[in-house]
Amino acid sequence: MFSTIMPIVSGVGTIAGGMMQAQGQRQAAASRKANLDYQAKQLEMQGKEEVAAAQHDAFQKRREKDLALSALQARGAASGFETTDPTGLQIGEDIAKYGTLQEMMAMYGGRSRRAGLDAEAVGRRAEGTAAVQGAKSAAMGTILGGLTSGFARFAEYKAPAATTNYRYGSYS
Repeated sequence: MFSTIMPIVSGVGTIAGGMMQAQGQRQAAASRKANLDYQAKQLEMQGKEEVAAAQHDAFQKRREKDLALSALQARGAASGFETTDPTGLQIGEDIAKYGTLQEMMAMYGGRSRRAGLDAEAVGRRAEGTAAVQGAKSAAMGTILGGLTSGFARFAEYKAPAATTNYRYGSYS
């Protein structure tokens, strides 16, 4: 009797074990995806902060440019130069160009850093999605492996042959 039940119990246990292992793989992948999605949100927030910091930096650069132009005008007036003096106008134009370039570079840097962080966030989300898809495939393989092993154990079992000529402890 025990030899009849054991292969069945073993086969069912193998199938159940495969299904539990597959469930564990899916849960681990879902947890990994949630973690990577959280990291992606953090990267996006950091990108927005980079742009905000760059805007502040650009504002500071504009303020410095305006102060330099104002100082140039004040010094020129104190020295007796006309506001239309070619040298004063050229220096003012150079200050304005350089200041504007610095403003634009500050903004470009912030946008560039944000683009990099956003791209990294997309990568993290893709990694999470790939982990889930991989776990689904692995889980299916684990389930199929468990079923195959379980059914193989059922197939190994051979019931005793039924005979009608049983006499004194032997089959004839």
